[in-house]
Amino acid sequence: MDFSMALGLLGALLVFGFAAGDLRAFFDLASLAIVLGGSLSVLLARTPWQDLQRAWLAAKLAFVGSQRSHQRLTEELLALADLARREGVVALEREPVPDPLLAKGLRLLADGMELADLEKALRLEQARLRLERESEQNVFLFWADAAPAMGLIGTVIGLVRILSSMSDPRAIGSGMAVALLTTLYGALLANVVCLPLAQKIGERAAHAALDDELMLQALLLIKRGGHPLELEGLIAPAVRAQFSPNNEAEVEVPRP
Repeated sequence: MDFSMALGLLGALLVFGFAAGDLRAFFDLASLAIVLGGSLSVLLARTPWQDLQRAWLAAKLAFVGSQRSHQRLTEELLALADLARREGVVALEREPVPDPLLAKGLRLLADGMELADLEKALRLEQARLRLERESEQNVFLFWADAAPAMGLIGTVIGLVRILSSMSDPRAIGSGMAVALLTTLYGALLANVVCLPLAQKIGERAAHAALDDELMLQALLLIKRGGHPLELEGLIAPAVRAQFSPNNEAEVEVPRP
């Protein structure tokens, strides 16, 4: 599990708390409503609900999610290719797989789709998954842009309150708090939360894109009836050795 995101966020908050001293002076409900409520409202207005749901799930995974290693995925793909070579592609339909691209490919293989049509269908599915992952990252990139903008709006609101209440010192103080704290909240939300989340989600998306390409090539290999070792250029040497012709009879094939 990757706790670097949570540790980094906690560290940033601790540094801020140490520098701020009395945190009560840095809390203002109106400023918080302008920045957090305003930026979330704009985010909701511009983003489809399904994209928001996927983005929240991606954010959760950025804190505590784990990623399967490429070597582990390669072992699973080689096992599927070996199973298809020994028992036929129909046997693949019984294999439980969590990856949407691989699951769809196995169904199409079992249905007997032609190679050219199979590749077209898998490429379309690969493009769909890539767009979904990009939309997840874009949610937090837009939020990182919207939060400082809401902070600027809050600053203008605070200045207007100051100028309209020059005769009341108490009103000047509350207006100044809104003017300054909205800028602070916007900067913290964008740079401490949203941008790191977007970066983490982008890294996971790049990892998943490579996984998708590995799965696609393995599915096409199975359709062609090739030997698992044809994936040689995409797999780790340690895994490749398990499927060498000399060891083929002795090595038990790992099942995904």
